[in-house]
Amino acid sequence: MDLTPEEMDGTQPAARMAASGARRVVGTATLAALGVLIADIGLSGAFGVPSRILILAAAAGALGLAGWLWHSGAVVLEYRGGVLREAGPDGRVLAEIANIRRVDRGAFAFKPSNGFLLSLKAAGPVAWVPGLWWRRGRQVGVGGLVPANQARLVAEMIAMDLARRD
Repeated sequence: MDLTPEEMDGTQPAARMAASGARRVVGTATLAALGVLIADIGLSGAFGVPSRILILAAAAGALGLAGWLWHSGAVVLEYRGGVLREAGPDGRVLAEIANIRRVDRGAFAFKPSNGFLLSLKAAGPVAWVPGLWWRRGRQVGVGGLVPANQARLVAEMIAMDLARRD
């Protein structure tokens, strides 16, 4: 893949990852349906008051997670100038090429579906954007709602930049 001079100097994104609309709808609808079913069980009257409270709290949690997933699905990730970040002026930085040890896209890696795992040299703060990425210690998982071809392209670009760096 040949990059334009603007992409090489980091002024334009070399690659972008955005949630697939269909996956976003299906994921959100599935979590919302789970919340409604759990609420129906909690309201059925088959349980005592303490159990009902716990069941309804679980239903509220599932519905809240569905809303969070819907909003986080609008986030776009971009890789530009050796930095993987959320798009926009205030976008959080997921990882910088200087801090990445390796990229893992293997079948047995603990990674999001259709995504990849970055192993970092230094740990970052714990963060989670449902359906897009998570960071825990020295691990960053990217993928989920993102189409596999977009995630593969970004992973390969990071791997090429790592090979150039090393």
